[in-house]
Amino acid sequence: EGWVRFATKEDGPSPEISALAHGAAGIAKRLVGRVVKSAAVLTDGDLALTFEDGARFSVEADREYQSWELLMNSGYHVLCGPGGKLVIKQEEPPASTPSPR
Repeated sequence: EGWVRFATKEDGPSPEISALAHGAAGIAKRLVGRVVKSAAVLTDGDLALTFEDGARFSVEADREYQSWELLMNSGYHVLCGPGGKLVIKQEEPPASTPSPR
């Protein structure tokens, strides 16, 4: 069972919560629309995201299940499998959409 944590400057950190708990969906909704400033993957497979507004989100790697997946505009695809084992692929970046004139 993985654990997630979310913190904002305004509200401070949320309690650590199981990724399987009902409250995890509420945390996920709070991430929508935020722009990632930095992402760090620790050697044990934990993921830490910092957003442009200063909010932070972290996911602990699970021993038995896939914990998280990260897709980047550059085409990198990182997946954290069981036990924190990372799979990193370089895929074709998505085609840019022309700006409306």
